[in-house]
Amino acid sequence: EGENLNLIITHPNGFIIIFFTMYVIYYQYDKINKSLTCSKSVKYNKTRFIDYITVDEKNYKYYVIDDLGSLYLFNFLQGKNIIKDNVTNIEMDLQFIGKVNPPSCMAYLNNNTLFIGSIKGNSQLIKINENIDQNNIDLQKIEIIEEYESLSPISSMLLLNNTKEENGIEIMTVSGVGSNCSVKNIKRGTCIIYNGEIEIKNISQVFKIIINNIGNKKKNKSQNYCSFIITTTMKSFIIKYDYKSKIVSLNNLINFEQNEKILYAKNTKNIIIIVSNINIHIYQNDSKLTLLSKLKINVQGVIPLIIKYNKNLQGLFVYFSDNNLIKYPININDGKILDNELILNNIPISAFDLCKKFLIFSNWDNNKLGVYSFHDKKVNYIELIEDSIN
Repeated sequence: EGENLNLIITHPNGFIIIFFTMYVIYYQYDKINKSLTCSKSVKYNKTRFIDYITVDEKNYKYYVIDDLGSLYLFNFLQGKNIIKDNVTNIEMDLQFIGKVNPPSCMAYLNNNTLFIGSIKGNSQLIKINENIDQNNIDLQKIEIIEEYESLSPISSMLLLNNTKEENGIEIMTVSGVGSNCSVKNIKRGTCIIYNGEIEIKNISQVFKIIINNIGNKKKNKSQNYCSFIITTTMKSFIIKYDYKSKIVSLNNLINFEQNEKILYAKNTKNIIIIVSNINIHIYQNDSKLTLLSKLKINVQGVIPLIIKYNKNLQGLFVYFSDNNLIKYPININDGKILDNELILNNIPISAFDLCKKFLIFSNWDNNKLGVYSFHDKKVNYIELIEDSIN
């Protein structure tokens, strides 16, 4: 039976972790040959991992979860010593933590506290105790702090602020379906339904962005607000949210066409990037949101499917429904969109991720993984079979 690729984790140090149906495999980047070498694998019972969150990137520690709600701690036993020339000493550990409700998304807050958004049950705020004796099976590693009823189905969520203060944690979810959809704020177990105060129906997604406050000359590192974009079936809005006094402003997003739906939003220090099913919009990152550039990308029904921005490469990478992956270089100083570059031509892919050296993708072939090198601009394929593991 073929191994299905379920999850990819890339690390800035130049290695990737790939989760399959029954294996997790480690690949190291070879600086001399400009390629990935298969180094280690861990076998486990058949499962389908669907999501991960980074707990400590420096110490290579992650939480991964499968479609049935089984939560695992994944890390490297030798910590910081793994990024060395001698990769044979690498030891990977996949430790079962416990069961939660089947998830659709999850977020790491702080101090081993996680929010589990579920479409098949109540959403949960949980606390993980990693110091429990492994031999004592009667002790529970997962403490359920709160359960949130009637939040599902959750179509989108974001962490509003990630402060170290326990009382400062807030999560916003987009819950419900169609006209019954609502934006909800969760803070210490309290749900507040906002669309009773402002009429926003048919919400599809919410994106958090940080807008620079040009008018404030004092550099306040602990701002009491953030901004986010809510997109519906008909319109898109910019909302400024105050942590203390709820929502304080709502404005239509300018320079948008009719039936234009936002698929991706990302801010840098100078610009805000918004990708819809029709255009790429680049705005000045200030309170006025001045439009700097706009590029039409929808051609004869060809729409973006997967979108990622990489600040090191200063480019927006968009995979379209015609099986082409295109890089749009963006000048982060003036927001101009430069001439695009075709990265992958007529290659059907299911997922991709990238770092400064390479782009990795799965192309619906269960036994191969594609690697595009930014150095020589070539694609190589890795055979994903057990016999290739060192």
